[in-house]
Amino acid sequence: MQKLVTIAATLAVLVALLGTVWVVRELGKKEAQEAALAETVTPGAVGEDGEVDHLKAGYDFYYGGKLVEAAAEYHLAAEAGDPVAQRNLGFLYQRGHGVDPDPKIAMLWYRKAADQGHRAAYNNIGFLYVAGLGVKQDFVQAHYWYTKAVVAGSKEGKRLREVILKKMTKEQVDAAIKLARDNGVEEESLLDF
Repeated sequence: MQKLVTIAATLAVLVALLGTVWVVRELGKKEAQEAALAETVTPGAVGEDGEVDHLKAGYDFYYGGKLVEAAAEYHLAAEAGDPVAQRNLGFLYQRGHGVDPDPKIAMLWYRKAADQGHRAAYNNIGFLYVAGLGVKQDFVQAHYWYTKAVVAGSKEGKRLREVILKKMTKEQVDAAIKLARDNGVEEESLLDF
């Protein structure tokens, strides 16, 4: 009986040691992953607190040609609510840069950014409506979103709205003006074409 107790105690000690080794090894993996991440982003993307600025890291990866990594970083910042990252992630989905192209997901991210007043996102949404990407082609909706961009100060939105106005019927223009007015867009901007 004494022998069985000794064997059981020895096994318990071994299991505890193996558990400790496993925990230390797992913690080591986590630290190694964090260190690898810190080495893959530029020093400017890591703040003084050691935290990664995912938006900055996304830019660095994108302009460094690492599109998959850029998408991952933008996604982290977009999920945290950053409208610039949301718009950029939408652009990656629209173009298929680092992710499978998906205009519906692009629209989702553009709308999140637009809901926060991001004027470039307004232009991107307008483009999706003009091109019929992920949505039914709709010049009235495109005009509305370009008008929102104009109100936010976008010269590009004004130029793009002028381009589609040439393709719109009078009925479409009237519907676009009504849509904008019904949604509180300033009247002066509607007459600025």
